Amino acid sequence: MKKTTVVLLAMALLVACSKEKETPKGYKFTVARKGSGEVAQAGQFLYAEFVLRDGKDSVWMDTKKENRPALFVVNDTSARQYEEGIEEMFRMARKGDSLVMKLDAKTLFEKTYRQGVPPGVDPKSTFTFIMNVKDVLDTARANVLRDSLNTIATKRFEERRKAQLTTDMEAIDGYLASRNITAQRDSSGLRYVITKAGKGARPTMSSTISVKYKGSLLSTGEVFDQSEAPLEYPLANFIPGWQIGFQLLEKGTVATLYIPSGLAYGEQGQPGAIPPNAILVFDVELIDIK
Repeated sequence: MKKTTVVLLAMALLVACSKEKETPKGYKFTVARKGSGEVAQAGQFLYAEFVLRDGKDSVWMDTKKENRPALFVVNDTSARQYEEGIEEMFRMARKGDSLVMKLDAKTLFEKTYRQGVPPGVDPKSTFTFIMNVKDVLDTARANVLRDSLNTIATKRFEERRKAQLTTDMEAIDGYLASRNITAQRDSSGLRYVITKAGKGARPTMSSTISVKYKGSLLSTGEVFDQSEAPLEYPLANFIPGWQIGFQLLEKGTVATLYIPSGLAYGEQGQPGAIPPNAILVFDVELIDIK
C-alpha cells in the first residue's frame, strides 16, 4: 500500500473517531476518543489527567507528567447557571473519554477559574484544555482516592522542594561569591543585601506596603517586571519571598532580595515570563507601611 494512502486512511479514521459537541451555553469541544458507560451524574467525580496549553504551545499544567491526576466534581444541577466552559463539559463526560476544549484566556481565567487573567497574557489568546477521563467515581471512592493522592503528592513535593532548595542555595551563593557580594541570610533560604538602611517599624503580615521594585532572573539577568509607580498591596498578597523579605526591612530601606524558586513561582513558573524553578532577584524600595 502506498504511503499516501496510509496517511489518508489515518486521517479519515481520526476524523471519524472525533466528534464535536456543544455545551448548553454554546462552548464547543471535541470528543477525540469516546469512552464507555453512562455520562457522569451530579455528585460524582471525574478521575482524570489533563494538559493545559496556551496559544504558544507552552504547557501550563500536565498532570500526567507531574504524576498528579485530578478529581473534578460534577456539581448539583443548581450550579448550572454559574458554570462556564470546561465545567459544563464535565457534565457531558464519561469514563474513557478523551476531550478537547479551546477557550480564550478571558473566559478560562475569569469565568472558569474565577480569577484575573495573568499579567502578560492576551485575554483574547487561545488556551487548549485536553482531558482524559480515567474513571467516574462516587463520593466514597473519590474520598479514598483523594486521601491517597494527597499523601503521595505531599511526600513527592517535599522531596522535590528540599532538593530544589539545595540547588537554588548553591546557585545563589555561587552568584554572590563570584561578584564579591556579601549578603545577609534568612533561615528560609532567602538572601538579601541592604544598600540603604531605613528607619522605624518593619511590616507584618497584616500590613499594607507601598514599594518600588525591579524583578529579574538570576540566571540571565533578564528583567521580567518593573514598577512604573509605587505598588501598594497587602503584604499577604505577595509571593512568600516578599512576605519574608519585607518583614526584615524597615520603612525607607532600599535592598536587593535573592529569592529561591520555592519562595517565588516554584515548579510552575509563570509561562511567558518566568521559567519553572527560577531564582528571582528583586531590587526594592520600601516606601511606606500602613
